[in-house]
Amino acid sequence: MCVQPSISGLQCLLNICGDYAAEHEIIFNCNKTIGVLFCPKKYKQPAPSNVFLNGVRVQFLDQVKYLGVWINASLKDDDDIQMMMTFRQDDDDIQTFIIEG
Repeated sequence: MCVQPSISGLQCLLNICGDYAAEHEIIFNCNKTIGVLFCPKKYKQPAPSNVFLNGVRVQFLDQVKYLGVWINASLKDDDDIQMMMTFRQDDDDIQTFIIEG
């Protein structure tokens, strides 16, 4: 995970990661590399289109699942809590819990 306060800083970090990977024969799956632009709704900006890892454009999404937790651009955990509270199973001995907001 790379966190930077600016797009240029993020690109600099990704360049360092790419150089390190090339030097140590590490291969990144650039197609699985995802970016999230964290900012309040009132300052919402379009996703940057000029961020690359090893020459492959980094895709930016509004939310991603990281280590089993949904993280979104506004840093609110409402969606993650809703997902955790809603789980369904077909077994008769396990109850289904659904909480609606």
